[in-house]
Amino acid sequence: MRWPWKKRAFVRREVVAAADLARARGRRGKAIAGYRRALEVDPEDLAVHAKIAPLLAVSGEREAALRSFRSAADGQARAGFHERALALFIHASEHYPDEEGLWPEIARLHLQRGRRAEAVSALTAGGWRLSLLRRFEVAERVLRLAVQLDPEDADAQVILARALARAGRRGEALRLLEAIAARVGGRRRTAVQGVMFRVAPSPRRLWTWVRGMGGR
Repeated sequence: MRWPWKKRAFVRREVVAAADLARARGRRGKAIAGYRRALEVDPEDLAVHAKIAPLLAVSGEREAALRSFRSAADGQARAGFHERALALFIHASEHYPDEEGLWPEIARLHLQRGRRAEAVSALTAGGWRLSLLRRFEVAERVLRLAVQLDPEDADAQVILARALARAGRRGEALRLLEAIAARVGGRRRTAVQGVMFRVAPSPRRLWTWVRGMGGR
C-alpha cells in the first residue's frame, strides 16, 4: 500500500523538477505554474519561494513576488541561515528599490552579524535609490535610520540633505550641510561646500567652494 503523503511528495518532486527545467530553458510562465503547484502542496517550501520570487518579479507580479521573497528570507532567518536571508532581501531590493521595508531588513540582518558599517551602507544606498526615484519622504526615513546608527556618517547625511533639498526643504538641507562642513575637513569639506552651492547657489557659496578647491 502506498501512503497518500508519499505519493504527494513524489508528485511534488516531479513538479518542481519540471519547473526547474522550464526555468532553465527560459519558459517563465511554465516554471511559475509549476512552482505554484508545488506551493499548493507545501506553502512553506523556502526553496520554491526563492525560485519563484524573481520570476514573478520579472512577470510584473509585484505583491506575489514580494510575498515569496519575504517567505523565503524570513524562513531562512528563522532557520539560522542569515546570509541566505540577506541575499534574498538584497535580491528583492534589486527588483523593488522603492519598497521601503526591504532596506531596514537588510540593515537588521547585517546588525545581527555585528556589521554596523554594512548596515549603514545598505540604508544609505537605499535612501539614495529612493531619492533618485523621487520618493523623498521614504528616502528621508531610510536615511535617518542610517544616521541613527552612525551619527558621524557624513555620506548618509549629505544624501539626506540632497533628498531634503529636492523635496523643497532647502533651509533644512543647508543647516544639515553646514553642520557637516563644520566637522569635516579637506576634500570632504570641499565636496560638502559644492553640494551647498548646488542646493542654493550664491556668490558667497561659490567663492567658499572655489577657495576650498584651491586649498587642496
